[in-house]
Amino acid sequence: MSKAKTTQKKTATKNTLKKKAPNAKCGKCRKTKKHCKCGRPLFDGKDEQVVLQKLETAYALGSTAVEAIFHANISKTAYYDYLKLHPEFLDRIEIIKAKPTLQARMEVIKGLSNDPEFALKYLERKAKSEFAPSFTGIIDDGRSGGVLTEERKAEIAGALHNWEDDDDEE
Repeated sequence: MSKAKTTQKKTATKNTLKKKAPNAKCGKCRKTKKHCKCGRPLFDGKDEQVVLQKLETAYALGSTAVEAIFHANISKTAYYDYLKLHPEFLDRIEIIKAKPTLQARMEVIKGLSNDPEFALKYLERKAKSEFAPSFTGIIDDGRSGGVLTEERKAEIAGALHNWEDDDDEE
């Protein structure tokens, strides 16, 4: 290899190893890289309003962030970069995510007037102290037809005694 080629190769290697200066300038607009807007578009040139509408649609259906990103056909990086630049959109997302729950609540309330049994189930969950069935402490396992016989009591007591003995051995 000639001396000229070796020198060119060393110079090229040195240039690639140099760190970028903190105030590096853009080749197009000559602004510092930090303030330059000549770089790659945020959503790869897709219309911002269309992308935001797709994100909102996905969130209104109860989607996760990954599903919304997929629906809008954008990268995760672009999505999170957009949220950094527009934190108000994150607030909007939180509001939109509540929509499916609100719709479900409205349907539940509509269904109350049509189905009294459903209305009672709703009250059992929403007003437990008033409408929930009380727990007696005895669980019917179906073996005795709903009545706890002396034989079944003895069987339960024996199982409980065996369980306590197992705890003592450990």
